[in-house]
Amino acid sequence: MNWACCVPSPGVPLELKWLFEHALVPLLRNRYHLAETITYRVLKVVGLGESAIDDQIGEPIAASSNPNVGVLAHPGQVDVRVAAKEASAADAAALIEPVEREVRRILGEHVFGADEDTLEAAVGPLLRARTLTVASHEDVTGGMLAQTLSTAAEGDFLQGIVTSLGAEEASDGGVAARRAADLAARCGAGATVAVHGVPLPGGGGENLRPGQTVVAVVVGDRVEERRFGWAGTGTADRTRTTRYALALLREALLR
Repeated sequence: MNWACCVPSPGVPLELKWLFEHALVPLLRNRYHLAETITYRVLKVVGLGESAIDDQIGEPIAASSNPNVGVLAHPGQVDVRVAAKEASAADAAALIEPVEREVRRILGEHVFGADEDTLEAAVGPLLRARTLTVASHEDVTGGMLAQTLSTAAEGDFLQGIVTSLGAEEASDGGVAARRAADLAARCGAGATVAVHGVPLPGGGGENLRPGQTVVAVVVGDRVEERRFGWAGTGTADRTRTTRYALALLREALLR
């Protein structure tokens, strides 16, 4: 029975990836006489929801068969995957290139990277290019924003304040913007990010818990603010809010 085979593999991701690309794929090609390869490019998008992206790039999606275009949503981020099948990876990449170029043209600055790029890696160089330090004040995200900013800014991350959802600040009332401005004055950071969540009483759930979250960014004299219709402390909501906060910081730094 040579139509199937079982290949034990290591659990360490880096080892598995190397063995898959350099040993398993050639083995399967030779054993099953595979003549084509599938190559893909994943564009990373923030600041737009899945349905908005579908609306904007609907024509490339509908018109594509090889390569084909797909959209995959994550908390606070959407991936646009362009995949092509050809005899070689180089030939597949040549098919992908014009479609990728068109998607980037349509979505503009909402595309922050591709493949293994992270939003942190996109924000860090923008801070360094303007020689800005950064600090954060957050409640509903529980420290996730500070951790992410410290990775992005490295030694330029000055301070991260994490507070609880106190009853004295149960309503919005410009809390996030005041926190960001006060933090900038107190620690001297060139850019500050504040997140304040107001969950609705009795709400629950790990994902899109009802409420309101406000993100405020101060860069120099400029204040940017966004409001979102959730306020959960579960992993999905904290991840979503942290990514939107980083996206707003990136947007302010690009201006």
